Amino acid sequence: MGEGSAGGPDERIRISVVIPARNAANELEAQLGALAAQGVPVPWEVVVADNGSTDGTRELATRWGDRLPLRVIDASAQAGVNHARNCGVHATSGELVLCCDADDVVRPGWVAAYWRTRDEWDMAGGFIDIDVLNGPEALARHADVKYGGLNHSGWLKTFMGCNFAFHRRVFTAIGGFDETFSGGCDDVDFAYRGQLAGFRLGYVREAAVAYRLRETLRDTVRQHYRYGLTKVHLYRKFRPAGMPRRSWKHTVHAYGMALARVPDLFTPGGRGRWVVQAAFLIGLASGSLHDHTLYLSE
Repeated sequence: MGEGSAGGPDERIRISVVIPARNAANELEAQLGALAAQGVPVPWEVVVADNGSTDGTRELATRWGDRLPLRVIDASAQAGVNHARNCGVHATSGELVLCCDADDVVRPGWVAAYWRTRDEWDMAGGFIDIDVLNGPEALARHADVKYGGLNHSGWLKTFMGCNFAFHRRVFTAIGGFDETFSGGCDDVDFAYRGQLAGFRLGYVREAAVAYRLRETLRDTVRQHYRYGLTKVHLYRKFRPAGMPRRSWKHTVHAYGMALARVPDLFTPGGRGRWVVQAAFLIGLASGSLHDHTLYLSE
């Protein structure tokens, strides 16, 4: 176990790490290994919230109980990452909660960086490193997507769900994670509600996570289509709070650029980028129809 691991009944847990997991047996071991190597200065715990896995994820995680202060809980009542996160947080006791994903890898010092800076924010995101786990083909498909620190889409800033932390009081005050979000914007919704409730959003550069991009073009397209679909749901929810919508001029420009880049389909590096962007725009259009809310570009 890492330094400061929960080792006795009288030690109060200070940090809880929550990992939502669904059919992640092929990747989870790398994440657990990275957590086991963390130097943690206070008693802590790791909770894997199993969201109905059928591939041995639960059994794999359980085997790490001798190397980590780890528990696996059942979070299968409803499919979705936010349901798993809610179950995971409710099963923990630390005042500081850290969230990462089963298929990524936290970098050295991740836990300690959030702990060291905890008084500077109420919730925070860390650095997203896409260079460690991904090959050139996957990176080329995401050349138009900005990774690194906090995201900003013209309104409030937000973190990525693979790397963020919050004080438990934030979770309690805003009612946890919204389980109506599935496949995208689940993290953005939490960050937005926290800021609108008056909590401070911070950024911890030293809390880095190696982020795993989708391996195939098909999976990447599905992912970005869901991003577009749920972005409309996000806008519908936060429009009364002031979330803006892009102008028609911007929307026409966005779709015009997509059409102008059709020749990219016939270049080795451009095909993936074009298809991914098109999937996002189609997701926005589909979401606009589904939610009866016009939100066609970002």
